Formats: sequence, C-alpha cells, structure tokens
Amino acid sequence: MKHKILVVIENFDELGYISDNLKSDFQVFTANTLEETVEMIRKFQPNILLVDSSLPKISGAELCRQIKKSSLKSATPLIILSTDRSKESEALALESGAIDYISKPLNYRILKLRVDNIIQSSLEQKNLKDMIQIRTHELEKIQNNMINTILMISEYRDPETSAHIVRIKHYVLAVAQKMRENSKFSNMLTSKFIKTIYDVSPLHDIGKIIISDSVLLKPTEYTVEERHVMEKHTLYGAYIVELIEKGIEDNFYLEIAHNIILHHHEKWDGTGYPEGLKGANIPLCARIMAVADTFDALITKKSYREASSFEDAFAEIKSLSGRKLDPDVVDAFLAVKEIIVKIVQKYSEVLETSNLLDIRLSGD
Repeated sequence: MKHKILVVIENFDELGYISDNLKSDFQVFTANTLEETVEMIRKFQPNILLVDSSLPKISGAELCRQIKKSSLKSATPLIILSTDRSKESEALALESGAIDYISKPLNYRILKLRVDNIIQSSLEQKNLKDMIQIRTHELEKIQNNMINTILMISEYRDPETSAHIVRIKHYVLAVAQKMRENSKFSNMLTSKFIKTIYDVSPLHDIGKIIISDSVLLKPTEYTVEERHVMEKHTLYGAYIVELIEKGIEDNFYLEIAHNIILHHHEKWDGTGYPEGLKGANIPLCARIMAVADTFDALITKKSYREASSFEDAFAEIKSLSGRKLDPDVVDAFLAVKEIIVKIVQKYSEVLETSNLLDIRLSGD
C-alpha cells in the first residue's frame, strides 16, 4: 500500500507537476488553503505534508504553526518548499515545526528520497511509541498484581483492612481531583500523579504485615510501648518498597508508593512520625493520604470506642487543619464531603478477597 502525501500549493500548474512526479510512488492528495489542509488531514491522515512557503493568505510556516495548534494536534511530518534559499527563512520554517526545508527548483529524485526517509523515520518512531505503550501497560498489570498479592497477605492478617483500603483509594482520588482545580497544585497533580496515588494508596499500611499479631490485633488501646511498635509499620513498609526498588531506576510509581507509606503519619506541625517532617516538606501524596486515613479512622468503630458520625468526623478534620493536617488538603476534602459520604456508604462492608482483586479505577 502506497504512503499518502498531502501537497499544499497555490499554483495549480506546479501542484499538478509535483503530483505527476510523485503519484507513481505515493498516493497524492492536494489542498490550497489552511481549511482544506485541516480537512484533508482529518479525512485521509497523510503520512507527510509538502507545503509551499508562499500560499495566498498564509505562509507555509504559519500554516505549520496553525496545524500544530489546531484540534487535530497533528504529528504528521511537514516539509516546506520555497524559492527563498536564505538561512533565515529556513530557520523560521524549522522553528514553526516543519521537519525539513527544501529549496526550489525541486530535484524530484532528491525530494522522493527525503520524503521516503522522513516517512520511514516517522513510522519507526510510531512503532517505538506503540511498543512503549504496550510495555507500559504490561508493567502496570505487573504492578497491580503485585499490589493485589501484597494486599491479600495483609487482609488475611487483619480482615478490617479490606473495606478501609478501598475507601481510602476513592478518598484520595476525589481529593486529588478537587485539588487540581487549585492553581497552586495544578502542575503537580497531573493525571499520571493522581492515577498513581489512587493505585498505590492501598499500600500505605503494608508495613503492618510485619507487626506481631499480639499488637496488630489487640482489641484494647495500645500501651506506650505497643504504640512505638505499631509506629514502626511506616519504616517496615518503606523497607519493603526499597527491596522492590533495588535495581530499578527512576520508577515514579514506586517513588510515590514509598513516600505515601513512609510519611502518611507525618503531621503538618512537625509532630508526626517517623521523621518529624513539617509543612510542605511532607510529600504532597502523603499529606493527601494523611487526611483520608485520619477521616476513615474516625468513622471506623473500634472495640474500645464507637465510630464518629459524619458530622463529628468532618468537624474533627476541620479542627486539625493547619495543625496536624495540610489546610489545602483539608479544604479540598471538605469541598467534596458529599462524594466522601457516598464512598463510605458504598464501601461500608468488608469485601471478600475475590472482590478486592477486581477493583479498578474505570470500573467503580
């Protein structure tokens, strides 16, 4: 199957001449204006564009810029053809996003070779991108399977974990999406960041699998010594992630997991553990987790205390703002109270392990 070329030139004689010279090797389409060009790209998805530098209402460089800015956001490589041999014109064309600049009069053998090379390079880049996407998807599946396997182990140790971790991941999702509306956080809270904290948030207490049953499952309040033992779960959890991270460089997923696990018990005023971090020195993902985890603890019944009502729990979260909890996170949390209540109502029961494995972002 022939590769497709879109030729954008005003002069009909020249347009016909170029088409005649290329049609034996390529499927050639033609256009004369920006509007026609955009329509032809949308309709035929050409492999490359050849654009005259001097169109009647727009320069070739400007047409290139407009295509890049259009709703198409086209990545189609574009070559500008021009009678102007100056380096300045060539530089302007390349700055506009053109991939090449060819001076007229055209040598069709050279033009064909350059078009062939650019198309081949473009196809190789697309194939590489596709391979990366496939590999990324495979890696995400491995990561999710790893999380689910660890969570199954954790759930067998503490059956209350199941519903808690499901609610937590939905809390952090709702809060992070709300915080992204705040210009202070919009650059940091990318879709990738939000999806990652959603995916890894269930691991926040994974270090508890190392805590002895006599402490972990104790039905009454902890002694001071037992509290110190329990607090080590952040260090144990971080160590588990560090073991997984060995030999893996710059893994964003594991970095976020590590920060949440290690720092979700830090306090805004610096009185938390394990490192006593304060304010914005606490990673944002951990500050979001801290609010979510605190709220869920408040509404969860323990053998030694009753669960707080929604009203009392939200009031307590508000009272901790600026002292124990990040005020920006608290503001976002309180702004999505209705969503939080619905999450609790939906995931109020302890889930079966088989159901836990089926939880996904798109299916909730």
